[in-house]
Amino acid sequence: MTSANILLVEDNPTNQVITSRLLNRWGHQVTIAKDGKEALQKIHQQQFSLILMDIHMPEMDGYETTHQIRSLNDPHYKTLPILAFTSCTSEETKVKAKQIGMTGFLSKPFLPEEMQQKINQYIMKTTFFTSTTRPLYIQFDNYTDGNPDYKLELINLISANIKELQQAVHNAYHLKQFHAYQNVAHKVKSSILLLNDPELTTLYEEVKTIFKSMDSDPGIERVNRFIKLLAETLKSLEMEAQAIHHS
Repeated sequence: MTSANILLVEDNPTNQVITSRLLNRWGHQVTIAKDGKEALQKIHQQQFSLILMDIHMPEMDGYETTHQIRSLNDPHYKTLPILAFTSCTSEETKVKAKQIGMTGFLSKPFLPEEMQQKINQYIMKTTFFTSTTRPLYIQFDNYTDGNPDYKLELINLISANIKELQQAVHNAYHLKQFHAYQNVAHKVKSSILLLNDPELTTLYEEVKTIFKSMDSDPGIERVNRFIKLLAETLKSLEMEAQAIHHS
């Protein structure tokens, strides 16, 4: 299981202890905030992989806290998984949580196996913001006749396609937008094939199949690997573009 840095926003001391100990047992690092204001302070101090957000809290409730997090300029917090963590399970609460920007819902009291499944569902091994690079297998000169302007244009086109595919993976994984993923995957197929990366191409096809079945859980390891390869390839393309600019 992937280790994650989790922010637990919870005002009840008993729930703080029970939840944090379980998360620690599963290998996660946990930071506790007793209300929304403290949660906002914490996220300015470090970056989290997931937030468990109580809804009814003093000072600032979970709705307003989530709204403020989503309003931050840092792109990380536009897509960060935020799970409503509450004993109020009415349909109205779930609808409002989704509208305000929460990614999912976890009811209290919870079953440990249910929480662990939710954590696994939303935590990914890598993010889009990675400094690791991957070898580029594409021979740019075969398509650009060695012209640096054409090469840069091709790099930018492929990079734009990868970024679009990254977002589509995120939306399929977190928001279950499986049909939209298939459309994007078809759109960027030429770029994936041009890269001539055997593992990337194989994973591209496997992830399409995983999301076509509308259930990412059985293929979570393959999806995570695909995300990692996309991020590393994008970083390599960016470095290649920088080299052209400085040549």
